[in-house]
Amino acid sequence: MSMLKMIYHNVRPYMKYNSIRGYECSLDFGKPSGHAMVGSAFYFLFFYLIILLNYGRANKQSSNLQIMQSQQFTRSIISPKSINVSDYQKNFQAKYKNSGIKSVKEVEILAVNRVNWCKLSVFLLIFVAFTVLVGFDRVYLGVHGFDQIILGWCYSCLLMSSLFLLNFGGKSVYGWMKAYLIFSQSEWFERKENFGRRGRDLAWVVFGYLCCLGGAVLVFEVVRGSYGEGEIDLEHVFQECGELEGELEEEGVQFWDYNEALYNKNFVDTGTISFSFGIFLQMIVFNREQVIENVFKLKQLKVKGVLLRLFFVIFYLGVIFAAYYFISQLIDQIYISFLVDNIMMLILSTCFWVAPYIFDKLKMQVQGDIFGVKKPSVYNQNNQNNNNNGNNQNNNNNVIIQNNLGKKAINLKNANNFNKSVDLIPENNQKFKFQKHIKENNNDKADIENSVNQQNMTGQI
Repeated sequence: MSMLKMIYHNVRPYMKYNSIRGYECSLDFGKPSGHAMVGSAFYFLFFYLIILLNYGRANKQSSNLQIMQSQQFTRSIISPKSINVSDYQKNFQAKYKNSGIKSVKEVEILAVNRVNWCKLSVFLLIFVAFTVLVGFDRVYLGVHGFDQIILGWCYSCLLMSSLFLLNFGGKSVYGWMKAYLIFSQSEWFERKENFGRRGRDLAWVVFGYLCCLGGAVLVFEVVRGSYGEGEIDLEHVFQECGELEGELEEEGVQFWDYNEALYNKNFVDTGTISFSFGIFLQMIVFNREQVIENVFKLKQLKVKGVLLRLFFVIFYLGVIFAAYYFISQLIDQIYISFLVDNIMMLILSTCFWVAPYIFDKLKMQVQGDIFGVKKPSVYNQNNQNNNNNGNNQNNNNNVIIQNNLGKKAINLKNANNFNKSVDLIPENNQKFKFQKHIKENNNDKADIENSVNQQNMTGQI
């Protein structure tokens, strides 16, 4: 956003026209409108989230991961071609079996048409109304013109269109973006499992981040100071902001040339790139128990736990902002300020990595929320269990039995003493034979022999 403002370097109305009163002091360029762009995108994503939570979307079922089985993501009002056959559709097909409908595809399309579009339309109208009100509010405050508002909406539409494109396709980094933006948990965990073997995704993410920072520096150097002396009435600007001298000092205007103050402000604000990168990087590198399956299920906690979590987040962010404020007062070079801003934004984003450990230690974690405790993924757990079969790490519990016809693992449980995990492993021209990794106990060995004999007598696997 800040980079776009530098590219357009179009001032706000109250900066250019003395007849316009600015009710808000903003020391940066105004085109495109950040409130219009981000606000409309937020309302759209919120509307999209309502669709996902109420009607769901088809998800790929992985043979290695069954995370989505318990979720009601079986119907979609966005992509009819990817709908799974569910009990709902079977009942719907039975209802219309005498109406000439023969294919499940037709049933899926009709099921989509039965979505409560009236209710969704009400939500959509509410979000559109809020979007329009935000735009007119910015015009009323004198900080944006209609052209700046409309351009912000256009960029928001472009961003949301890209979201849909990512939803229906894309590999590698685009797949990460897709999983990150639309909370596609099954694809997220599939990519996380392959991530350790394919660091190419991480390399592309870091490369893209560095390109964004380099682009910000390039744009700043190309366009800085490119507007004429008379284009901005700086005297009027600071007259309008005279009541907010503290804000002027906070932004560091006293250290910079007034003719470049707007460019400097937008250049430093590009540090939000680092904040987004920090969050994104943590979520694809560090394992999570789940990915925002239930956002902030705080009802599982007592009031004290909720308040402690809230206090920690506010305190953590407050300390970082306070440190940034005091450091910025000592800086009089724009590039040093740019570097410090990006570093502080990276540190700020670590809240999503630090908070889960703190909450876990204080017994305030909530399964499935955005601050979920760090645990190995389901894939890694399965792989570790498979690799540990036959090792000496579980010497007190495991018995490995080899059978020339065995093709899969079974568990033999003895309620009297303990559970014994038994693997049937195929091996040519051999019968059952034991490799005991348990404590020497006559009763235990007798139980194991009886269990294996029963298995051998009941049938070959």
